[in-house]
Amino acid sequence: KADDGSAMLLTDLASQLLPDHPLAVFSGPSFADEVFAGLPAALVAASEDLATANRIQDAFEGSNLRLYSNDDPVGVALAGAMKNVIAIAAGCAVGAGFGDNAKAAILTRGLAEIARFASLMGAKPDTIFGLAGVGDLALTCAGPHSRNMAFGIALGRGEAPPAKLAEGSRTVAQLAALAKAKGVDLPITNAVDNLVNDGQNLHAVVASLLARRAGRGGVAGRWRLLPQRDQGDDRDDHPGCDSDGDPRVAALPLLRRRRDDARQVGHVGRGDGKRRGT
Repeated sequence: KADDGSAMLLTDLASQLLPDHPLAVFSGPSFADEVFAGLPAALVAASEDLATANRIQDAFEGSNLRLYSNDDPVGVALAGAMKNVIAIAAGCAVGAGFGDNAKAAILTRGLAEIARFASLMGAKPDTIFGLAGVGDLALTCAGPHSRNMAFGIALGRGEAPPAKLAEGSRTVAQLAALAKAKGVDLPITNAVDNLVNDGQNLHAVVASLLARRAGRGGVAGRWRLLPQRDQGDDRDDHPGCDSDGDPRVAALPLLRRRRDDARQVGHVGRGDGKRRGT
């Protein structure tokens, strides 16, 4: 939140406070306890200054963290904030006993909200459909290991939320306010805001969501879900696939591959300077 009370992204605030310093956002699907235990994870370092992103990437080479560079800090920051809110909504569905179908619908439509808002804010589609977007959303909504998911489960059960910080409960009001100011419709985000900050009844909020007219089931705006790959790309350039396009790649070979060969949806690779798609 800005000094005047208006909502703003972390990237905007950091730019105001540190105007003469390069900005980087470090995010991705990672539970802190697993990272601390030395388990493998893949993250994104996003900066408009490629040298800064590369320095962060260099610092983690050879570690349990596989790091991808990215030139879209706004997209990474926005996705990182919004996925926490969607996780609270998914947790509410689980806690209230609405079933797996409802949880899947929330994740899917939540991703559409993230994509819609990100497009308006000038973020890049590759970011939202990469580690910082889909990847982090999937992990945060996986179960009660996630603080935001656990917070939502408690709300759904009508229990007092856990004492642990659930970031989405602190940011949802500002996200809803910023979206309203920008004229973008975020029904799930608004619903969580109503639950967390206005004390509305969960079943009344769900009834309101279900009463909305259903739109088309596509992704936001003119974005393509699968951007065109550069000519000459092969599946082995993309994390999670071997040379035959098989996603079943062992963790250790993935971590040992050279950093300079890394290609993540939404990141800028070194050497050729070209953006790479899926």
